[in-house]
Amino acid sequence: MAYNSLSERGFTLVVALWLLIVISLICSGILLVTRDAGRRSASNLEAMSAQLLADAAINVTIFQLSGADASDILNLQPDYRTSKILGQEVSVEYESESGKLSLNDASISQLSSVFIGEGLPQSKAFTLAEHIVKWRSHLASEDRVREVAEYAAVGRRYVPRFDQFHSVGELRLVLGMTDELAASAELLFTVWSRTTTIDRSVASFKLLGDLAASGDSLASSELAARGSVNTRPVARRGAIGEVFTIHTRASFRDASAQRKAVVQLSGDKTDPVHVLEWK
Repeated sequence: MAYNSLSERGFTLVVALWLLIVISLICSGILLVTRDAGRRSASNLEAMSAQLLADAAINVTIFQLSGADASDILNLQPDYRTSKILGQEVSVEYESESGKLSLNDASISQLSSVFIGEGLPQSKAFTLAEHIVKWRSHLASEDRVREVAEYAAVGRRYVPRFDQFHSVGELRLVLGMTDELAASAELLFTVWSRTTTIDRSVASFKLLGDLAASGDSLASSELAARGSVNTRPVARRGAIGEVFTIHTRASFRDASAQRKAVVQLSGDKTDPVHVLEWK
């Protein structure tokens, strides 16, 4: 009986030791989870703070573009600037969509001019421009069938939209477009500005160069003017109806955030902009 009693006490001690180890492991796990949750919470707070700073920079830029502050009217040529909000440095890039070619409104001649400037032979540039116009157009049944057949002939498993482009990125799907050409040309087009004209005074050097290379004398004149030391950047209030794209980047401690907004100036003091995209 004494032997059994000792055995039982020994077994109880072993069980107690194992329970103590298990409890210690559980407590250690809880501490680790709590610390990790604290770190995640701090990380989330930093990320949120960075995003709020980036959004604040967009709002400040909208205020400046609208001309609400007469003492701080921005240069409307594509620009990059840094500023400080609550002591934190924020970078801002903005450009007027009026200085780009409307993908949904440009003529075949305008489209082909850009592609010629990008280095395409004239015949290929013209054919690509035709496919772009067909992609966005409501074609007659027989024309639609012919265009679909061309896509099928080269193994495309999709058909043209036969409606307006929803984004510039959609350009990559058009027959004849390569990834390399699309990556270069996407910066020159817009789906936000609905006009066949380009405001060359706020166009990028790249677009002006492409247009000038295809024989656009107005683009050549603008390039020449910008090369003059006496030429000042275009500093004016944004026009009513003008669309701007704004990119911001902000950091807060170990977190950073990038934000993008596309806004249209309304001219209404109580509601100065229409937000077309904010992400």
